[in-house]
Amino acid sequence: MATKYVYRNDRPSLAVRCTGGASLGNCHDAMYYEIVSRVRLDAKRIRALWDAGFLGYGQSFMITSTCDGTEEPAGEDIVPCVEEIDGVPQPGPAMNPYMPGVPYEPMSQLYFRYTTEARVDSGD
Repeated sequence: MATKYVYRNDRPSLAVRCTGGASLGNCHDAMYYEIVSRVRLDAKRIRALWDAGFLGYGQSFMITSTCDGTEEPAGEDIVPCVEEIDGVPQPGPAMNPYMPGVPYEPMSQLYFRYTTEARVDSGD
C-alpha cells in the first residue's frame, strides 16, 4: 500500500478562453483572448500559443497585458493537502504522520492572467 501526501490544484496549469470580439471597421475584426496560467508567462511563450493557433488567427497579434516578469498575480488558490492511498484520495484533511493529530496546512498557489488581441481583415 503506497501512501502519498499531495497538493492537487483543481485549476488547470494553462487555460485559454475567447473573451469576445469586435468589428473595427474597414472590414477589420478583432478577437480577444484570456490566458490563465499557474506560472508566469513571457512574451515568447504567449507568442508560441499564437503560432500554434490557440489565440485566433489573422494579420496581427498583440499581447495587451504585462508579461515581463513584473506582473502581479491575478489571484491565489488555497490548495489543501490530500492523503492518497494507491492513488485514491482519502476523505478528510491529510494528517501529518510525524505529528499525530496535526493536519498538513493548505498551500497557497498563485495564478496569472494575460490578455491578447488578434486582428483579421475580411480576406482571411
